[in-house]
Amino acid sequence: MANTNINLDAVSNLIITVKQTVGVEIIKGFPDPAPIYGHLEMNKDFQRLADLTVTNWRAAIDNISSIASDRESRIVLLHSFLMLPPKEYQECLLEVLDLYKNKKIERDEFVHIFLMPPRDENRWLLSFNHKNSKVAKFLEELRTTFKDDAGIQGVVDLISSGKAKQRDEHLRKERPAYSAKKPIPIIEDK
Repeated sequence: MANTNINLDAVSNLIITVKQTVGVEIIKGFPDPAPIYGHLEMNKDFQRLADLTVTNWRAAIDNISSIASDRESRIVLLHSFLMLPPKEYQECLLEVLDLYKNKKIERDEFVHIFLMPPRDENRWLLSFNHKNSKVAKFLEELRTTFKDDAGIQGVVDLISSGKAKQRDEHLRKERPAYSAKKPIPIIEDK
């Protein structure tokens, strides 16, 4: 337990540092939280935060209200989850959806960071693994949670049908120099 508290303190302190080095005004300047990723991914403190969340993301989710109580802090922390290895990211998705359902994060934070992520590898994880049981469960939970939102239903349908995978395969062929550098995160269904 003490180790978890130390790690959460480190996560909290790095969130504060990232906000200072990137700039709170820059983070506040984006009504849609996804574009801030470009400012975060190049920040060395954000990279340290992302490295730390690999082993601490569950504790960070459980304690999000205390370590990331304001919108800017949540945006920084939630973006760090995009850097999780594929298996952990896949597990993280349902837990982040629960944060939204429990009103601990805002709709735009969830939708624009996790359903329509700014990072290709995260989008590809959903599209290329749409038949994986955990991804399928996440998509069904989305369908239920956002049952009255035609836009989100359309995105879920696009992913679930395999059309998003076809789109992403086409885009990867159109931009081979760019996309060849980024591996497709395939997750084995166990």
